[in-house]
Amino acid sequence: MKNVIQLSKSYCSAIAGVIIAIMTAFPASAGYTPPQGNAPTGPTVANGSRGACENDTQVPLLILAPMSHVGRSTTTQPSLSWFVPASKPYRVEVTFYRQEDNGTLQEIYLHEAVENTGGIIRNTLPTGEVLQMGQRYSWQVAIACDPDSPTYDQTFTATIDLVAPPADLTAKIAAAQTKEEKSTLYAEAGYWYDSLREASEAQLQSLVQQLAALEPTQQGQFLQQIATRISTP
Repeated sequence: MKNVIQLSKSYCSAIAGVIIAIMTAFPASAGYTPPQGNAPTGPTVANGSRGACENDTQVPLLILAPMSHVGRSTTTQPSLSWFVPASKPYRVEVTFYRQEDNGTLQEIYLHEAVENTGGIIRNTLPTGEVLQMGQRYSWQVAIACDPDSPTYDQTFTATIDLVAPPADLTAKIAAAQTKEEKSTLYAEAGYWYDSLREASEAQLQSLVQQLAALEPTQQGQFLQQIATRISTP
């Protein structure tokens, strides 16, 4: 009987080793964890009606960023993402503002162009734009469904904090082998913009769903619809 017990312990130890190896190879993700006590202080604006650019869509222009709290980025060249409900040519305007201590907004970047690509759009600020760590900024996307129209049909504004990452996060990111691992690490540390930048298509859907659960009813509903579209070929 003693030999049987010893064999069982050895077998259990081997199984435990396999389980640990599997958990190490495929670490569980805690998902996106928003920064605490980080309420927006600048304008958060959503204008325009649903389906303003196409009659067959029920999702408006939507920035893929937190609205109930301020998303963070570790870089002075943050990557911005939004959803455009259009497949026909439209005019888009992207504006970046610095939030001054007196509450005013100082425009520091403006880009306007005619586009014809709908869906999720990603844009990284050019290297020539000088942003500072520890500073809060606002960014805005507006679209004119008619490229020749002097006015915009839809406008969305969100806020972003540039926050230097802690040393332990920097070390983990440096050791990460894939963009997917980096996305998970950034999400768990509360850096929304970096996590979204590194996300694979499967992670992108999950991140948008997680943000949808955190946002107010209508915003959350739109985000959930966008997440569903991500998984549709």
